[in-house]
Amino acid sequence: LDATNKYIELYGYYFDHINNISMYNFTQRYKSILSSISFIGLTGNISYDEYGNRQNGLISYCNYATNKISKIGYFKGDKYSDIMINDNRISWPSSFIIRNVIPPKDSYNEEINSAYSSLQIALYILSGVVMLIILIY
Repeated sequence: LDATNKYIELYGYYFDHINNISMYNFTQRYKSILSSISFIGLTGNISYDEYGNRQNGLISYCNYATNKISKIGYFKGDKYSDIMINDNRISWPSSFIIRNVIPPKDSYNEEINSAYSSLQIALYILSGVVMLIILIY
């Protein structure tokens, strides 16, 4: 709402200008206004970067099933973080089962689990070799 009020203050009535300027110009104006807005909100400091994206805003992904909301993942909201989703917490709709639809899996998590399993096996083998060397000497 602060950005809309600022837009009206600078450029006049909001909707009159949307029809009379290109969407690119409108977007550029709005992004420049957003980057100047900063306040303390319910979730902490609210501010935006030069692209109009919220800076350091935590975004939670939730699943609503059987009248219950459960958190399944999050995004930290900065350019250095990945979206973290726990596939095992997702409750897929029953229509997926009825239609025999296979829910998508996060291949990244599967690769990590596979690498972790391989690492465990290598550590067990290495531990066995070390014990054998200790027993021999």
